Amino acid sequence: MRFPSRRGFTLVELLVVVAIISILVAMLLPAVQQAREAARRSSCSNNLKQIGLALLNYEDTHKCFPPAMIWGNANSPYPQRPYHHTWLTKILPYLEQSTISQRMRTDLPVWDLMDLDGDGNFNEPMFFAQQQVKTLVCPSDAGWESGNAMVASLGAPPQFLLGLTHYSANNGYWWWPQAGPWDNTYVIVQRFPEIFGKELSGVFSDERTTKISEITDGSSNTIFVAETNSTGFQRAVGFTESLWTSATGVPRLNTREAVVRPAFLALGFQGTCCEPYGGVVRYSRPDGSTATPGFWEELDPRSNGPSVFQPVYESMYGPNSEWPGASSFHPGGLNVLFGDGSARFQSETIHWPIWAFLNGTRDGGMVTVE
Repeated sequence: MRFPSRRGFTLVELLVVVAIISILVAMLLPAVQQAREAARRSSCSNNLKQIGLALLNYEDTHKCFPPAMIWGNANSPYPQRPYHHTWLTKILPYLEQSTISQRMRTDLPVWDLMDLDGDGNFNEPMFFAQQQVKTLVCPSDAGWESGNAMVASLGAPPQFLLGLTHYSANNGYWWWPQAGPWDNTYVIVQRFPEIFGKELSGVFSDERTTKISEITDGSSNTIFVAETNSTGFQRAVGFTESLWTSATGVPRLNTREAVVRPAFLALGFQGTCCEPYGGVVRYSRPDGSTATPGFWEELDPRSNGPSVFQPVYESMYGPNSEWPGASSFHPGGLNVLFGDGSARFQSETIHWPIWAFLNGTRDGGMVTVE
């Protein structure tokens, strides 16, 4: 009995099919990646909205927004006892983080100098400051998502077991509370005449609270919080400066060149914490030792850990330019939170003066986002 013969695929036909499938996959892959990034960006935006709601609830209770940092105990002589609390420690109860906030003592330093947790270590963050809060991490961030991950990858000591954040408060133009109004004697005004007479101080200043009535530009026109990626940025090759620019940087590597931001531990670089005031440096380092002017905090210079900064950003740098400024791994820009609780995606190429105005609390006069 004879069966009908079956003709199989020729090699040429098989190659054509494989080529077609490869082309289809190549066409679909970018779309899938874009869809995933869109979902991550949406999740990041929702994180900021939760932070915004917590800030508004805090303001409703205390009739002001929290200060950016609480460096020390005002009842102590200089250099003050190190407290090093941040604006995020203040809003923990409003972030549905009661488990962490109940373990936090606002009358004690963030650093465990007395081994209060009984683990035998007298040089580490307090328990609450080691906790990682998912809401404070951007899902698009390609760097460290926690202090545990940082310690594991670098072999850094327990001092770096810090809960990290990718969201920072608007500290204004720089780390000093007052920024402006500017007159014609400043180089910044000579380069950007529109800055003349403007106030560029941020909502979240060192040691100082801000009332909503002081935000004369309007809370819906003022940025409260922006993304700061897990490693920070640095000036890209070919650019002579990163000050007063936007999108002129590249991400730092997950190495010691990185600058990380703990959520619940304030550490300084210049400004009110670490520059002489009345002839002395005002505040101590976390371990109680006296800070030197303009010190760069490494927690332990002998370690493999990166530099550490507080969870704020300075608007003297535009987005994605240098480590003190706002930054993100989202393609083309970053998410920002406005004072009315709305989160928006901001282009990284925004004209720098507009960025500066949006981060000022008063007299900016800017009501739109590029």
